Amino acid sequence: GGLKRDALVAQQAEIDELNSKMTDFRILKGVEADILADGHIDYGDETLDSFDYVNIMHAEKPKKEGTDRSKEVDGNGKLYLYWQNGGIYSRVSPDGGATWGSTVTVAASGRSAAPVVDSKGAVNVFYVGDNNISLARSTDSGASYRTNSVSNAVALQARPTHYRASVYPAAGVDSNNNLYVAWADGRNTGSGNDILFSRSVNGGTVWSAPVVLNTDASSADQLMPALAVGKDGSVSVAWLDNRNDSANYSYNVYMTRAADGVHFGANTRVTNVASNPDNDPRTQGSMIGDYFAIGAGDSTTNVFWTDTRNNNEDIYTAAVPFNANN
Repeated sequence: GGLKRDALVAQQAEIDELNSKMTDFRILKGVEADILADGHIDYGDETLDSFDYVNIMHAEKPKKEGTDRSKEVDGNGKLYLYWQNGGIYSRVSPDGGATWGSTVTVAASGRSAAPVVDSKGAVNVFYVGDNNISLARSTDSGASYRTNSVSNAVALQARPTHYRASVYPAAGVDSNNNLYVAWADGRNTGSGNDILFSRSVNGGTVWSAPVVLNTDASSADQLMPALAVGKDGSVSVAWLDNRNDSANYSYNVYMTRAADGVHFGANTRVTNVASNPDNDPRTQGSMIGDYFAIGAGDSTTNVFWTDTRNNNEDIYTAAVPFNANN
């Protein structure tokens, strides 16, 4: 089971407070609920009705330790569920989670699926393959997938910190069906781990040469990218960044934005206080979460991250206004 009702109510109250402070961006209240083996859902109707959206998960098999699950929905209301277990697998629900189709193998080997659906209904699943960032694309509502490589990917360089971090794709698609992906990469020896970015304008067949988005000249680490595409076609990418700590340990959050999806502006520091990952007495720096998050509003980019300034792990957010520099 998930959070108890009291915890859900408290979480919703925090979201309401954040929404009251934002004028052009709204955080939706959502929850992941399981269809249990007896056919019931593990939250009651009253609880489910209090959310803006509900992700329904089929629970005839328990989640295996170490597997990630990702969900996506297309314009026709189909739900796509992805998980990893050595490879990438999927099931599709045509009716909002009431029934699910059979399991489809998306990729025989891979992890960290990041699905996006374009305006034509094509499902694009980015994932980490064998030393590369790969794309599995379906144009038949998830019945079959064609795979190709986006770029080679190099394992992260050694870090002084000991929280979990890895190479994984953060992806998006715009209204013209251009595809975008960013990831952390260790290829640039001597400059730390960097955030790389690539785009495709032809459905993922051909990809631009990867470019480094972080503009620091140090050997600091940049990790955990998050990517969002705005209604105007702009692409924003945010990440964990150690450039302000000469010991390469405490992190801030930085971001950059390309109004045209190609030419990125200056790196903008989002946080006003650095976070030491060891500040949480429970995890002692071993875990700060695997992902940060980002959303694109009409005039701001909204970034979400794990913050330890209060000597524990809190979720912080900041709205960064669009301007000529980002």
